Amino acid sequence: MSYLSETVHIQVGDLVDDLGTPALFKAFLTNVARHGEPLGPGSVYPHLVKRLWQQGIDPDEAAAACLELAAARRVLQRLPASQLWWDASMDTPAPAQRPGASLDSCFVTPEGLNYFDVLDDALRAAAEENTPARLQMQRQEVALPLALPLPLAA
Repeated sequence: MSYLSETVHIQVGDLVDDLGTPALFKAFLTNVARHGEPLGPGSVYPHLVKRLWQQGIDPDEAAAACLELAAARRVLQRLPASQLWWDASMDTPAPAQRPGASLDSCFVTPEGLNYFDVLDDALRAAAEENTPARLQMQRQEVALPLALPLPLAA
């Protein structure tokens, strides 16, 4: 038996960073938009919230995307983790998973790196290397471990 695992990666040339599940990346964008864009998604951070997800960031847009990323981070740093929204369709924030933490610290890669740091590195590399930053979805089949038989009762 197996299941299909999906992950999102950001790629700039040979640099590829795993951002985790599509749901986590969507939650990241949801929180940036919900807390930092009062006029709707893309109204303040069009490169970060719209272009990155839809088509990626071209090298000539990378500097603007870095500025948007830094501004979005400042917004989420001022908010407690209790303001986390997992999905834009939710009516109330999710229960706090990290009491006392700021909202920007809720988004980490499977390797434990903060999303803002990983995305900033990728966008800076895009500008320096004159190479686009693109999101990639990776799907892979993962085998489930076989169940071990239960010991017989004595």
